[in-house]
Amino acid sequence: MRGVAPLLVALAAPLVGEALSPGLLAGIALIGAGILLPAWRGFRRGTMANAGLGIACGNAFIIAAYTLSDGIGVRLAGDAASYTLWLYFLNAWGIFAIAWRQRGHAVLSHLRQRYVTALVSAALSLGSYGIVLWAMSVASIPAVAALRESSVIFAALLGAILLKESLGRWRIAGALLVALGAAAIRWG
Repeated sequence: MRGVAPLLVALAAPLVGEALSPGLLAGIALIGAGILLPAWRGFRRGTMANAGLGIACGNAFIIAAYTLSDGIGVRLAGDAASYTLWLYFLNAWGIFAIAWRQRGHAVLSHLRQRYVTALVSAALSLGSYGIVLWAMSVASIPAVAALRESSVIFAALLGAILLKESLGRWRIAGALLVALGAAAIRWG
């Protein structure tokens, strides 16, 4: 899902008035390919279920839709910080309502016990997505979308270092493609 979403954003870019240079398109394609490479290897070996592939592609469409929506929204708002704060404030009520409906008063007990973790997590999430929204207000939405998805490479590295997961040559090759894609976006 993370490799397909930036490709979908790039395909939709002309619909929102974004012109993409050949270098930018090449960079987005390289990042998408680099993220997809390890998954493609699993698909070819038959270790990836078709149902999972459908769910991943559906989620890629959702990621692309909210990326474009937020990119347009933050540009129209004219202030990334304000847009981000309102987005998180309004989303919080919906999330709380769903949690309350499913868990009732247990939600309040849970929040009381874990409020420090919740506040730190919320601040980190707000900060990281705020940076993405700011970037989309000053740069190409498809470029930011592609570079944002390159975070899966850092997740793979953390998995290898902290969880002792195997990187393998396909993950390393994917990471190299992502790095080349980032360079192509920067200098393309």
